[in-house]
Amino acid sequence: MVVTITPAPLVDAGQPLQSCANNPSVQLAGSVQNATGGTWSGAGTFSPDANSLSAIYTPSAAEVIAGTATVTDQHRQRSVQRGERQ
Repeated sequence: MVVTITPAPLVDAGQPLQSCANNPSVQLAGSVQNATGGTWSGAGTFSPDANSLSAIYTPSAAEVIAGTATVTDQHRQRSVQRGERQ
């Protein structure tokens, strides 16, 4: 038997983003190396789904009211803060 050991996955959730309360959705831009993909998690919704690394994230009503949302792609985090869209 031969056991092959592959490199550990590298995950990058991208840079912090900003959005406005009246239009809070943001375009995510995650990347994964040495793996077949990644999965986002957060209290809001992901379109088309949480398995798309370039999903559009819409914060929950509670996140919009709080002015911040934390979206995680595997092990790294990206913060979405209320303010001007970039």
